[in-house]
Amino acid sequence: MTERNYQLFTVGLSACLAGFKVRYDGADKRSSLCLNELSDVFNFVTFCPEVAAGFGTPRAPMQLEGNPQHPVLRYRAGGSEDLTSKLQAAIESELASFAHLDGFILVRNSPSCGVHSVKVFQQDDAELLYGQGIFAAALRQRYPLLPIEEEQSLYDQQVRQRFIEQVERYCQQRAE
Repeated sequence: MTERNYQLFTVGLSACLAGFKVRYDGADKRSSLCLNELSDVFNFVTFCPEVAAGFGTPRAPMQLEGNPQHPVLRYRAGGSEDLTSKLQAAIESELASFAHLDGFILVRNSPSCGVHSVKVFQQDDAELLYGQGIFAAALRQRYPLLPIEEEQSLYDQQVRQRFIEQVERYCQQRAE
């Protein structure tokens, strides 16, 4: 694979990783890895599910609760309002627009974007389970072969190289 080919790959990126101030606290999680190194490999398309759902910035922190396979999204500070369907509706309205992507890089630990080991709180507070964020789950369901990785994992050179190779293969398969 030559560097010349890298520019052909279009990859989704959590908007906070691109430096957009869309996090609950009005901050970003700007990723120098994505913006300085991987931008030589990928053209990024940014997305923030919480902003798409109209939750605003800043906003109260949110968390997942209940069944890790079908969690409920609520505000962390004792909120009883179920925000799940509002987030899912925003995600559903955008999913088709990601059909042209060759991969997706998401932010770790997010109740919407986390891919691995996202905390799913239980009512009794005695047990903490783990699942994936609501957007990450929807993305995987809609595009099961799409390479998806958390930005933090890409600091590992082997994981990063494997992801780039998966993106290239996925792009080639879609072109056939």
